[in-house]
Amino acid sequence: MITLTIPSLVASPATAKAEGFLTELGAQVEMQGGLIHDHMAGQMDAHSVALWHAISDTQMENRELQLLITEERHARLDLVEIVDSMRRGDRSPEQMCRMYEI
Repeated sequence: MITLTIPSLVASPATAKAEGFLTELGAQVEMQGGLIHDHMAGQMDAHSVALWHAISDTQMENRELQLLITEERHARLDLVEIVDSMRRGDRSPEQMCRMYEI
């Protein structure tokens, strides 16, 4: 049979000093952890705001490009109509240009 001996904790000046040191060390670690957390949260907020602005700018640019594409499509359809009308002989090129203010 193996006997285990567990030393009893005896209050001594060294034990009290070690406990005080560990308590203060724990408080400092907790404080540093809070500072690191606050710093990281601030950085995450800044990154989130920057990302939101980038997405917003990209969406606005996409809308502007969609409007330009739509305008270009309309202009091409107008030209197709002019060419078709000229081929059919319905109107002269001058009449068609006046109709579409070209």
